[in-house]
Amino acid sequence: MGDPALWVDRYRFVILRGGLSTGSRAELSVPVVSVVGMSSSPIEITPVVLRALGAITGALDEAADSSVTFLTTTQRREALVQVSDTVSRLQSLRLRLVAAADDVADHDGARDVATWLAHTTRADHTTLTRDQRLAASLDRSWPRVGRALAAGQVNLDQAHVIVNGLDALPDDVAADLRARAETHLVDQAQVFGPRELRMLARRVLDIVAPELGEEEERKALEREEHHARAATRLTTRRWGDGTTEIRARIPDPVATRLLTYLEAFT
Repeated sequence: MGDPALWVDRYRFVILRGGLSTGSRAELSVPVVSVVGMSSSPIEITPVVLRALGAITGALDEAADSSVTFLTTTQRREALVQVSDTVSRLQSLRLRLVAAADDVADHDGARDVATWLAHTTRADHTTLTRDQRLAASLDRSWPRVGRALAAGQVNLDQAHVIVNGLDALPDDVAADLRARAETHLVDQAQVFGPRELRMLARRVLDIVAPELGEEEERKALEREEHHARAATRLTTRRWGDGTTEIRARIPDPVATRLLTYLEAFT
């Protein structure tokens, strides 16, 4: 033949140097690529994800035998930050794979992806189940958190806290407010760690929608008071030696008043 041509079998597309001509059939399927006139064997194309993981593994193998003792303080500081960022980005990729890997669990007869991973990697099942829930939430509802994790701007612990807070938002919160709450918490993750983010997530509506936040806080207080009343218990036990044991579970405000009264007699 003259100029080399690229034949994509099954699509029946023949790409020539001068342009594109299409055959009679165009069925949508995974292409097998070969070069006409050079070889009839298909060229195996490695997916980008596997190529990236292979490159990372190779680089880590190279670094495994390198001593970190001789790094300067500045270099160790930089390396620690880079490792943390890289771990977050790898965690993002792992969660994306977990969210898409139901077929892997089904193929091997596992109950879910977390169970399959626990068996295959010998990791903790409880932790993997928690990560699987996070993966589903990121895939379904919170793309900004997912992108921040993929960029190394948010770590896995922060992502768990942010998503737990966002998932706890009332069902009647509008989509635009949910998006604003997500953006706000991702921004705050650049400054605060998981503990502070947990507190911020509980009050995020006060920031993005103050009027709605006040109403939700009122409802939350009512639910808390109702729960406290329902959980109130008082039991006594006479020991027969002139003493009585008292056990109580009471609402916090009642406990505060009771302790104040008792302190007056001590």
